[in-house]
Amino acid sequence: MAELDGIIPEVTYAVDRDCRLFSQWHIPKRVLKDECNFLLFLGGTAWFDYQGEVRQVGQGDLVCVLAGEEHAAWTCLEDPMHCYAFNFRIYSLPNRKPGHLELPRFSQPANFKQLQYLFHRLVQHWVAGRHNYRAKCRSIALNILYEIDYWQHTRLAPQRADQVEQVIEYLMSNYHHQITLEDMAKVIHVNPVYFSRIFKIATGQTPIQYLTAIRINKAIDLLRESQ
Repeated sequence: MAELDGIIPEVTYAVDRDCRLFSQWHIPKRVLKDECNFLLFLGGTAWFDYQGEVRQVGQGDLVCVLAGEEHAAWTCLEDPMHCYAFNFRIYSLPNRKPGHLELPRFSQPANFKQLQYLFHRLVQHWVAGRHNYRAKCRSIALNILYEIDYWQHTRLAPQRADQVEQVIEYLMSNYHHQITLEDMAKVIHVNPVYFSRIFKIATGQTPIQYLTAIRINKAIDLLRESQ
């Protein structure tokens, strides 16, 4: 597994890249010596050249390019891609074991909806550039790293992962209502005990902890928008 306890991801760039508005987009072949580049694809089609191997990517794909790795990318003119992306540098905390990343370069994570939510929030904070936005982006980036690593090493069967995603969508749409554990379990027609177990495996949090985090983040967003 990745060693995340000793690292700080310092975000240097974040973007909501919608090539339907700019269909000529491409990344020329390059090597980012000290930056990682993560892209989460929301739709459309693109091609990604990773160290000489070209792959087609689209909705649901996650691409993780680490520092020092050669890559290039370009969108399909007939089906322009849409993605969230961010670059970051990795710094080590003092008096800690140096951190390192062991992440898949190409994947289709079962926790895509959760990653989409986190990528979206990171881009929002980066673009807004409000007070302490870099600290907020740093926190979200570390959460993204954790989610990717956790999914990679605790994979559920596709059917179970889909069930968890259904409940996450339900929570994102109904967080402002009174929601019990039983309500969540009913969404996927399973008993609450079993539901709690697969949800914790998939997300690293209990369903109630996850719902509470959504509500807190939404409340913070509302406060910032009102300022």
